Amino acid sequence: MSGARRLTATISGTSPATPGTAVLGKPAPNLEGFDTITIVATLRGGTGGVLDIYLQFSPDGTKWFDWAHFAQLADGVSPATRVWSVVRGTALATPAVVGSEETPALAVNTFLATDWGTALRVLAVAGNQTTAGGVQQVVLLLSRLSELGA
Repeated sequence: MSGARRLTATISGTSPATPGTAVLGKPAPNLEGFDTITIVATLRGGTGGVLDIYLQFSPDGTKWFDWAHFAQLADGVSPATRVWSVVRGTALATPAVVGSEETPALAVNTFLATDWGTALRVLAVAGNQTTAGGVQQVVLLLSRLSELGA
C-alpha cells in the first residue's frame, strides 16, 4: 500500500447556541486505506439544554450516516475526554438503526465499530432551552497496520 502510514485529522467547532442541529467544522476526508482509527473526543455541554454529539461517516463524500453517538451532555457539563479505537472491517453482531444527513437516529452512547467510509464529520444536536454552545474537538488518529509491521 502506498501513501502515508499515519494520518491525524482534527474536527472542531462550537455546538449550536440555540435548539437545533449543526455540522461542526469541516469533515475529515481521505480516510480510506487505513486499518485502525483512534478517536480522542473532548466534549463539553452547552448552556441551558442537553447536547448530543454524533460522528457520521460517508461512503462517498456526499451522503452521511450515523457512526457514533457519544453520551448525552447535560447543561453546562465540564469538558471531558473520551477515547475509542476501532479496527476496520469489524462486523456488527446485530443491525443498528441509524439516521442520515442532519436527522440522526443512533441510540445514545452507541459506537458502531464498523467501516468508517471515506470521510467522517461531527454533527451536534442542541436540545430545547439551549442558550449557548460549547467548543467540541474530535481528533482522529489513523494507521495502516500493513505498513507498520503488524
